[in-house]
Amino acid sequence: MHSLYKRSSIMMFALTLSGTVASTAFAAPHSDRFPISLADAQAKAEARFAEADVDGSGSIDLAEFENAKLPHPGKRLHGKRQHGKKGQRGEHRRGGKHSKIRTAAKEEIFAILDSNSDGSISKEEHSSADMRATRKLAMKRAMFKHLDKDKNQLLSVGEMPNPANFLSVADEDNDGYVSQEEMRANRRAIHRARRDN
Repeated sequence: MHSLYKRSSIMMFALTLSGTVASTAFAAPHSDRFPISLADAQAKAEARFAEADVDGSGSIDLAEFENAKLPHPGKRLHGKRQHGKKGQRGEHRRGGKHSKIRTAAKEEIFAILDSNSDGSISKEEHSSADMRATRKLAMKRAMFKHLDKDKNQLLSVGEMPNPANFLSVADEDNDGYVSQEEMRANRRAIHRARRDN
């Protein structure tokens, strides 16, 4: 009986300690990320563009975009549920830009799998495909088409997403930095600017 009491006491102490550590870790604000420098965000965006522009032409073609190391392609397609709108998720509502990208990605998957371009996918074509790589490639191609606003098969600096563009709407005092308070106060404006970008 004594050992059972001792074990349960140790377990309760461990759970209490882990809960305390977790609550302090999660309760701590992300103050190490703030303030966000708009100049740094712009420089990082330009560096990512230059890294993807392998031939140094000042634009990114489809092959360069496919080979570029993008942070988790398609990862942000899962929008967060908006408060008060049960069952609807971010931009997944009908007509949202992400649903259009997903539809385009499905078409690209079909085109990639249909290696002989006969309009159908045979059992051999499907079984020989690496579906994970195929989905990743299809998502990149669909994203490329979505970003290519002028449809010239090249992405310019202006067509690539740039966090500095949508973060600048939160810089109320025009000091070139976005503080945590400015970010909190302008969350909706940032989301609209990001969506429209």
